Amino acid sequence: MWLLNPSKCALLPLLSYSKAGLLACTVAFTATVQANDELTNNELEAPSQTQQEPQHEAAVSKAISTSCTNSLSYKFFYKSSHVGNINRQQKWHNQQADMSTSGEVSFLMFNFTGNHQSKVYWNDTQKQYLTREFKQDVKGLTHTKVSALFSDNGLVSKVIANDEKAEYSDFKLPILDFEAISTQMRQNLISNTKEFDFLMQKSDELGHYYFSVVGEEDLNVLGKNYRTIKVQQVKKKDRKLYLWFAPELDYQLVKSTYKRKIIDIEANLSQFDLGCAKLSLNEAKPQQGL
Repeated sequence: MWLLNPSKCALLPLLSYSKAGLLACTVAFTATVQANDELTNNELEAPSQTQQEPQHEAAVSKAISTSCTNSLSYKFFYKSSHVGNINRQQKWHNQQADMSTSGEVSFLMFNFTGNHQSKVYWNDTQKQYLTREFKQDVKGLTHTKVSALFSDNGLVSKVIANDEKAEYSDFKLPILDFEAISTQMRQNLISNTKEFDFLMQKSDELGHYYFSVVGEEDLNVLGKNYRTIKVQQVKKKDRKLYLWFAPELDYQLVKSTYKRKIIDIEANLSQFDLGCAKLSLNEAKPQQGL
């Protein structure tokens, strides 16, 4: 994940973006912390494997013909101390979205500010959400600027990181940014998929991340109780990353925790305006008779 940082999707992901340090968000922030953490330990990601097919392909979110916007804010805590905020916006039209995440988090030796802008779309060939392109600007231990373009149904990416160009490819899994991962993770939960994995584009390499649904849990979110779906990152024995998504809140991410060595971070939904969910409800209402 990273220090900052789908849609119709929640935040997710929690993966790393660059060796300069950024994981991507508790699906924004947890990514930055985890990325720096992984860099310190010089880890190797598992080899790419085929992603599990959705159990209910028909459950793909209905395309919205009218534009709509979701806005979500999260507060980050380090051992109960408020250490930062992340703001996310998702502008949808049909099955495409312009997504942006910005924020600032500061604790221990970590101090990050940044923003990430991404274009995400539904791909009929891969039967999932993919990244079309993204731009990222993060200031922390270093100043990292990254831009990427994706082609060949997501199997090829061209990246420019601090003026250095590189190209990546994979024969099995499409390459995604964390916003597309967030969006597809949300879609997997709607489809009742229990196990899933993603290949994420970092600034200078690809990372393979695995997740598993571990059950349901009641959480108090902004003063109201919700039944949530709990997701755990797996195949990483040296850390604990959990994500909670609320079906009643359009399957958006409402909480995440990340623990590893001295790192102990929690992110909680602090404010939201789910314009796309409101629009879907309005479209589902029967027309009034004359």
